[in-house]
Amino acid sequence: MRDLATSFSDAVDRLEEKRNARGSAIAAELTRLLDSMDAHVLEARRLFNVESDARDDSLRQGLSPFLDGVGEEVGEQVIRGVTEKYRAHTDVGVVLAHLEDSAKTWRDLLAGQPTASVAFSLAALSPDIAREASTLSAKSRIPEISSLSVELRAIAKRLGTAAGNLE
Repeated sequence: MRDLATSFSDAVDRLEEKRNARGSAIAAELTRLLDSMDAHVLEARRLFNVESDARDDSLRQGLSPFLDGVGEEVGEQVIRGVTEKYRAHTDVGVVLAHLEDSAKTWRDLLAGQPTASVAFSLAALSPDIAREASTLSAKSRIPEISSLSVELRAIAKRLGTAAGNLE
């Protein structure tokens, strides 16, 4: 009888070890995917800022002839107001901020002990990332950002799958 109890206890211990190893492997995969997501978002932000700066310069040059005679300070306020309004209108910066926040939320959830509720929360967040990536593609006029958004959608799908495996 004692041998049976020992064998059963050993089997449970081995099962728990395998389960923990699988959980660690999934957590490592999730971390790798989040690192990739961060890199894609960082590159998209860089591209957006380069394009925005170039557009701002173009707007400045286009508006300058109309602002002759109003004074340098007033002209600078008008140009700054137009460029800021145009940047806000594109929403790309907002979408990128949402993607950054989503990655941070994932990392925060993974920092704790993975549980079924954490896995459910992570799986529920992956469609949000895919939706934001689609919005990024729709809002951006930069082809490279559109390519990055396709990759971000694929990462979101893999994140959801990996999170589902945590359960």
